[in-house]
Amino acid sequence: MTYLFKHTDIGFAFRSTNTIQQLTKTEPKNHTHEHNRSGINKLTYNACKLLYIGQTSRNLKQRYQEHIRYIWNNGPQSAYAQHILKNQHEYGPITDTITLLKFEQKTSILIPYEQLYIQTYHPNGHLIPEQNTTNH
Repeated sequence: MTYLFKHTDIGFAFRSTNTIQQLTKTEPKNHTHEHNRSGINKLTYNACKLLYIGQTSRNLKQRYQEHIRYIWNNGPQSAYAQHILKNQHEYGPITDTITLLKFEQKTSILIPYEQLYIQTYHPNGHLIPEQNTTNH
């Protein structure tokens, strides 16, 4: 419209931002891969198809690498590693094993969300026996 009235003395007080260019513009996608995010995660065992629910304030890739180190070193710090060592399971690649259930950056609510997911999966018998299943 402003182009049509460019050579006249008529001015516009309002300019629309609702243009065809704005309407057809695609939003930039979030290129953050889920393994580079923190929050509540699910580790799946390829052999028995059981699950381990965990939480981390670091990214999933770092946490998965810690679990693998515990397996290599026979470390008792990880229930995921304990289940693999006890049952002589093989662990799979990160893409087949760990899944982000809930992205969360606030460390203060990671534990409540973790307990929520544990209580969600526990009644169906999907969790490993080493998973803490205390009722709250």
